[in-house]
Amino acid sequence: VNMSKKSTGNILGLLAFLVVIFTAVVALLNTINSLLNTSIPTGTLNLVSDILLNIVLLWCGWTFASRCTKFWKYLYLALVILIVVRIIFGWGLF
Repeated sequence: VNMSKKSTGNILGLLAFLVVIFTAVVALLNTINSLLNTSIPTGTLNLVSDILLNIVLLWCGWTFASRCTKFWKYLYLALVILIVVRIIFGWGLF
């Protein structure tokens, strides 16, 4: 059991690291666009970056909340539902 939690943490850490690298590359492209007045298309990349960051953030939050009492688990799940509804209806990400 302990090994599975450790491997899940390693996978989560790796995914978080990869998402941060991806987001940094997208931010660099956006900076290049601004400074050099280029037109590298980054709209979809920005959206994917935001979604991936939110997925990793929510997953990290769940790994913590899953060890808490039922109240905190339900509160976390309610907040996740609220965040997902905001994203679906385009009310912004975090």
